[in-house]
Amino acid sequence: MTQRQSNYLLDELIIRGKRMTLVGILHTKEEFERNKESFEFLMKPYSAVMLEQPLWYKDFSYDTSSFGQLAGLALKMNKRVYIADPFDPKVLAADMAFGVLGLGMLVKSFKDLAKATILRDKHVMNRGGFLARFAALGIGAPLFLGSLMGMDLRAAVDMRTSLTWGLDDKYSWGSKDWRDLWIAIGIGKVLENVDDVYSMIAFHGVGHQRGIQHYLDQPQDMAKEKYYMPFERISSRLQVREYTPKKYIWQLTRKI
Repeated sequence: MTQRQSNYLLDELIIRGKRMTLVGILHTKEEFERNKESFEFLMKPYSAVMLEQPLWYKDFSYDTSSFGQLAGLALKMNKRVYIADPFDPKVLAADMAFGVLGLGMLVKSFKDLAKATILRDKHVMNRGGFLARFAALGIGAPLFLGSLMGMDLRAAVDMRTSLTWGLDDKYSWGSKDWRDLWIAIGIGKVLENVDDVYSMIAFHGVGHQRGIQHYLDQPQDMAKEKYYMPFERISSRLQVREYTPKKYIWQLTRKI
C-alpha cells in the first residue's frame, strides 16, 4: 500500500518471497538533505539497495543529486548497490527522435483531417487517405505521449499522470515505460538469483514508482518488452550491475 511521506512515495511488496520496498523520490540534492535521516532509517534493515542510473555517469557515486547521496549512505552501511536502470544518452536521443516523429504524425494527420472534414476540401485525400491518417494518429499518439517530452506535457496538464498508472501508460510507447519495465525485471533477477540478498530497498524517481510497481504486480504485462527492441538494441546498460563496497569505494563485482 502506498504511503506518502512528505516528498516521497513508499510501497512495501513481497517479490519472490522476499521483502521489497520501493521509494519514489525527487531528483534533487535539497530533497535528499531534507529527508536524509528518513532515508537512512529506511535503508538500514535491508540486505541491498537499488538505485536509479544517473544519465551522464557510468559510476553512480559521482552523481551530485539524491542518488549519489543515497549511494554514500549505502557505502557507510557497507551495503551492496544494484543498478537495473538501462538509461543512457543513446536511449535519450532515441526517445527524443521517436517523440518528434510521433508529434509530426499527429500534426500532419490532424491538419489533413481538418481540411477534409471542416473545410470540405475533397482534394486533400480520398478514402484511403482517411484511413492512412487515422492509422498515423493511432501510431503517433502513443509515440508522442509515451516520450519524455510527451510525459512532461502530460505532467504539466495534470501532475497526477506522473504519480499514477493507467490506460494511457499501458498503450503509450517510450523510454520511461521501457525503463520501468526493465527495472522491474531487474528487481526480479536480483531477488531470484542472489541468495544472500534477503530483502532490498529501491530508490528511483517519483515518476517511476507507479510503473515499476505495476510491472511487479502484473508480470504478464512485461510481455510489452518485445515492442521495445529499438531501445534494447542501442542501450549499453541492459544487465543488472552489482557494486560492492571495497575500502570506501565502489567496485563493479558482476553483471546479472
